[in-house]
Amino acid sequence: MTDRTPDSDLPTPPAFDAAVAAYSARQLPTVPAGFADRVAGRWAARVRFVRRVKWATAAAVVIGLTTAGGYFALRTPEPPVVVAPPVEPAPMPVPKLSDSLSEMGEALAAVSRDTAEKASGPRFLFGSVDKIRLPVPAAVAPDVTPAAQSFASVPASARASVEPLTSSTKRAISLFLRDTGLQPAAQ
Repeated sequence: MTDRTPDSDLPTPPAFDAAVAAYSARQLPTVPAGFADRVAGRWAARVRFVRRVKWATAAAVVIGLTTAGGYFALRTPEPPVVVAPPVEPAPMPVPKLSDSLSEMGEALAAVSRDTAEKASGPRFLFGSVDKIRLPVPAAVAPDVTPAAQSFASVPASARASVEPLTSSTKRAISLFLRDTGLQPAAQ
C-alpha cells in the first residue's frame, strides 16, 4: 500500500495502486554530457542580445529626441500672417439734381457753341475787304421795289439761307431746331 493517512477509512481503488507502482518504476532519460553548458551558453547569449537591443533602442530614442528638440529650439519662427479684414466698398453717392442740371447746362452750352462756330464758318472768305477794288457804278437805280418784291416771293427756307450769319448762340440753336424739325420754319 501507499502512504495514506491513517485516519482515512475510504478504500483505495485498484487503479490507484497500479498507477503508483508504474510511477515508481519509471526510468528517467539520460542527459548527454555538456548539455547543461550548452543550454546555459545559449541563455547567456540571448540575455546579452536582448540587453544590446534595449541599449540601442534607448540610444536611438535619446538621439532622436535631442535632434528634434534642437531643431525646434534653434529654428526661427515665421512671422504670423496678418489677415486684413475685408474692406466693404463705399456706398455710391446719390447724384444731386442741381449737379445734374448744371452738367446738362454746360453740355448744352458746349454743343451750341460748337454748332454756332460750324454754322458761321470763316468770317473772311476773301481776306480783307480793303484790298478788293470794286468798280463804282455810274448811276444807282432809284427804284428798288421790284427787287424787294422778288425777294418776298422766295420761299422762307431760301430766305433763311441768305440771312446774315452771326456767332450768337441763340441763332445757332434756332438753326439747329429748324434743321431737326423741332421748330416750324418761319413763314
